[in-house]
Amino acid sequence: MKNITNYLHYFNNSFHQKKFEKLKLFTKIFAKINRFFFEDSKILHFYNMMKNNNANDEAIYTDRFLKMKLFNDSFKNLPKDEEYFEWLSLIDSILKAKNEFTMIELGAGHGRWGAISHKITKFFNLNPKIKFCEADPQKVKMLRENLQFNNIKEDDYFIFNNAISSEKKEINFYIGMPQINNEENPTLWYGQSISKDYEQQEKVSKNQYFGHDVIEFKSKWRAIKISTISLEDMLQRDETVDLVDMDIQGAELEVIENSIEIINKKVKKLHISTHSRENDKKIKAILAKNKWRKNFAFKCFSLNLTKNGIILFNDGHQSWDNTKI
Repeated sequence: MKNITNYLHYFNNSFHQKKFEKLKLFTKIFAKINRFFFEDSKILHFYNMMKNNNANDEAIYTDRFLKMKLFNDSFKNLPKDEEYFEWLSLIDSILKAKNEFTMIELGAGHGRWGAISHKITKFFNLNPKIKFCEADPQKVKMLRENLQFNNIKEDDYFIFNNAISSEKKEINFYIGMPQINNEENPTLWYGQSISKDYEQQEKVSKNQYFGHDVIEFKSKWRAIKISTISLEDMLQRDETVDLVDMDIQGAELEVIENSIEIINKKVKKLHISTHSRENDKKIKAILAKNKWRKNFAFKCFSLNLTKNGIILFNDGHQSWDNTKI
């Protein structure tokens, strides 16, 4: 065990991308000895509640946009990777909710976590109120299809077709990358985000992307113009929110820095996917300074010895509880 701990320390302090790619193979070896048997008490308690009450099977879209059985497959085979910890945040927030469960999914994609939470909260006779924020108009189309497929009523959710930012403005939003030739298909790649400041526009394509002109940069990345919305605006009508799940491809630090006051007042739990070591460090510092209680904080591109085994984290994952509300 000591040798493993020393190796993890070496890896995490001398990180580079090629090493990360090679270590994907390394983690496959350890996956065989990882112990995923619902060791966490919240997972075990939650799973037993589902099992004992003979929860009905419900179909949802997975991350690959396929159909699966929610209770039979998802809870019996929780992911043996970093997503296990996102499940922990979701389940914990649901178990603490009373009468109503409110959630905001930032960078929602096709609304996987919001759709799952809706199904679970209905089972516990909680009134779900889910807000989705997604900038890519094609993913918004997929999101609407997902919610309709799951018979989720329009009264239970609201969709913002915006990028999240600290202020209202119009930005360029990536919808195509150089490696995928002129095929703007979000099912082929993930990580659509606000474009980098260094990008130089080459031309506006004749092609349209769901009603938007496509901007082609010299870097061969492609983008569309999209409006932003602030977290303050999204929280205006909410007294409190049980969970904000944030996966916004690098914009997480800006949102936390500029919205911390309203977050302190209204948000009970944060689950943040991080996308740089700088963001890992600064977000931890901001939330600790504001007296949030850390549940866990795993750095992006890191290898960690958890109680469920050795897990390679691509995104970082941080979970925090508000101690003030």
